[in-house]
Amino acid sequence: MELDADSFQEVMNAAHKPFVVIVATPPEQFPQVSENVKSIAKHYKDNKYPGDVVFTWMDSDKWGSWLKSMYGIKAENTPQVVVVKHSVCSVRVPYTAVLIRDMTATNIL
Repeated sequence: MELDADSFQEVMNAAHKPFVVIVATPPEQFPQVSENVKSIAKHYKDNKYPGDVVFTWMDSDKWGSWLKSMYGIKAENTPQVVVVKHSVCSVRVPYTAVLIRDMTATNIL
């Protein structure tokens, strides 16, 4: 799911308080990144890992200032991944690997 002005509140303020994986990426990489994020999400769901996780991607050009202020992600250094749970914390991880509990999803790009 693309995280944008229309979906942000629904995702980040969901009653079940999921972890949210955000891949900040330039728009020209959306097709590849979105397919990879969807594949990772399917793998996570199919393997019935514990916990609720929402996998998203976000336009790092359009939301660059916000990404920098919230997570320290600079648009010129994207793609990058951040795992957030607004009720608890956020963790930025290398974009080439996302580690969530026991699942490792490699090569987002």
